[in-house]
Amino acid sequence: MKNCKRFGILVLCVVLMMVCVAVGFAGCNFDASARLNAIADSLAYSLFMGDDAFGWNVYFKDKGEMEVDTTWYSYSPVTEESIEGARSALQYYNQLLNTIKFSKLNSEKDKITYRSLRYALNTYLAYYQSPYAATFSLIGGSYISADGGFVADFSDVVENYAFRTEDDIRDLLSITNSTKDAFATYLDYARDRKNAGYHLFNYTVTAMQDYLNDVLQKGQSYYLYSFIDSKLDKATFLSQTAKQSYKADFETALTTKFMVGVRDLAQGLEAYKNPEEKTQKSYLASYGDAGKAYYQWLFQQKTGLMSADLWDVYVELYQKYTSYRTAMNGVKDTVDALQDTEPAVYEEFYKYVNGEKIFLDSSDPQVLLDYLKTAAKSIVPDLKNQPQIEFKYLDSTVEQITSTLAYYLRSPLDDENAVESITINGYQMTEDPSNLLATIAHEGYPGHLYAYVNAKESDLSLITHCNSCITFSEGWAMYVELALLNHIASGTQNKALKLYCQYNANEIIAGYVSSLLMDMNINYFGQTVAEYVADGYDEDTAVRIIEGYMEKPSIYVSYGYGMLVMIDVHDQARQQLGSAYNEVEFNGKLLSEGFGPTVERAYELANEYIASKK
Repeated sequence: MKNCKRFGILVLCVVLMMVCVAVGFAGCNFDASARLNAIADSLAYSLFMGDDAFGWNVYFKDKGEMEVDTTWYSYSPVTEESIEGARSALQYYNQLLNTIKFSKLNSEKDKITYRSLRYALNTYLAYYQSPYAATFSLIGGSYISADGGFVADFSDVVENYAFRTEDDIRDLLSITNSTKDAFATYLDYARDRKNAGYHLFNYTVTAMQDYLNDVLQKGQSYYLYSFIDSKLDKATFLSQTAKQSYKADFETALTTKFMVGVRDLAQGLEAYKNPEEKTQKSYLASYGDAGKAYYQWLFQQKTGLMSADLWDVYVELYQKYTSYRTAMNGVKDTVDALQDTEPAVYEEFYKYVNGEKIFLDSSDPQVLLDYLKTAAKSIVPDLKNQPQIEFKYLDSTVEQITSTLAYYLRSPLDDENAVESITINGYQMTEDPSNLLATIAHEGYPGHLYAYVNAKESDLSLITHCNSCITFSEGWAMYVELALLNHIASGTQNKALKLYCQYNANEIIAGYVSSLLMDMNINYFGQTVAEYVADGYDEDTAVRIIEGYMEKPSIYVSYGYGMLVMIDVHDQARQQLGSAYNEVEFNGKLLSEGFGPTVERAYELANEYIASKK
């Protein structure tokens, strides 16, 4: 799922909003509810929304009088003064929240807002109160990475920037025109990292240059030229004359700003290459205590678990991996034993495993969605208003350069009748149709799309939407895939299909948990190339493994850990309630607090449901 991705350091608007909140509290006898929501809205608008044009474009159809920043994301050094300012601002918000007694809140909506606010403050206070806060701003940056960094993100934003009014078009044009200057600052980022002792590895610099040079080689055949033309053609509120004018403006901006910025960045990065350097360990592992502290914070921020011992987490994960891997192999052994006695079952099972046979024997997204809407009735409660869901397709110039099969982009919070959309990669769908059903379930119904629309219908505060716990939200979407497999297996008499559903469920869980274990090994515990070689890997393979994980530390926490949390809370409820357990009711309870409460809250919700049924 794609959404607004960047959180900035607190800026002047935070201070101004704090002053407004403080004055409001001093001048008015607000009750606890009013004070709580004033704090929550202030923090949401300042810390998470700010003046980020893309964030406002995603979340709001009408941004009102809000003045958004129509320049591309630039790098600027973080100073001790700015860190202290952010820390003080967050502490002030925390003091304000501490004046509100949770027990005095009467509505469930306010309690949800309080928990979301507490989660946000806890995680960002942990960041800015860390002795490594200045280091985090360097080692946590994504301006330059092996997959294109924020240059690639620019393309991502262009693809998803909604053209609702002419202002939106002018804003994106302004952003495009700013890329040359913005990209130039990424060399300052490389310089500051190097000067601080956190230099970029040769692998990253070379891969970034390869990405940039590929863009340059394409020139005006680069897909954004035709993509923006197509986007403008679909803007029905523009006259033909206006469309042609904007097409010319964007062509000029791409040629004289974007491409020039890409060229200058590619050339400037040459100074940061070290051809003799070989990757021996991940970035965070090479940074010692600072790297471990940053990974610890990433885990906290993604889960809400502020005091988790990551060694204990690792041990538990390894035990789970072993269990699911054993179960997966057990199903395979059962099938292999049928090769002579039930060859048809054996052959059909392996056709599913090899992708020769797919669920429902269909790769038509609408057919699959119709099936999922029916299957969802055994998993989640009906929404108050069934949303209209449409499929969009990636532009033909985009689909072959990304591995994404599909994604869901959130609809605006202020558009109650928004048409929800799932964007499909037609090329990847043709190449690998076997995963399409699970992907639409995960991204769409009853996964992310369902959970988001359900949260919108609950009319929860902005902070619950823009600071949702990603481990819960991705864990939920992963659980949906497993629940779907269970639904398919329970509704068929086909032995091969039943066995494949069992195998596939265990394979999914074991696979994501294995990836999380490797991520922790490489980025937190610091496994080196030499240690992989000692375990029997050749050196080139060991290097590729580490380089594959080092630039996105903790990425598998939300999927692997989140999925296990969801499995665990469901298992607890089933075991304790027996026949009194109701899957639909239970999932309604889990999703009652928005798109993503914390892991701890997920267990509390499960316990509340169990208590209510006893």
